[in-house]
Amino acid sequence: MWLFGYASLIWNPDFEYEERVIGYVKGYSRKFWVKSIVQRGTPEKPGRAAVLLEEPEATTWGVAYRIENETAIEHLASREVNPKRETVRFYPRDEREIGRASCRERV
Repeated sequence: MWLFGYASLIWNPDFEYEERVIGYVKGYSRKFWVKSIVQRGTPEKPGRAAVLLEEPEATTWGVAYRIENETAIEHLASREVNPKRETVRFYPRDEREIGRASCRERV
């Protein structure tokens, strides 16, 4: 299974993974629109968290991680705000990696 990280998972993947590939997804834009007190901010002054929104002409860069089991998914369910699972097409930065799994799951 592959996970697509588009915010803090880019620089802070605090789970074990087998492989890491830089690339992008089309049709989504990254927005810092979510107010959050999870890991940032206070109830009086919530911090901002990133969210992916469907936007047909958009491209969002990030990192795909190949994981071997559901442990990372379980961990991310407690770390991320409203994690969402869906299959999206991932485009690796390096064209030599295009033959590898091109459909990734984003969380």
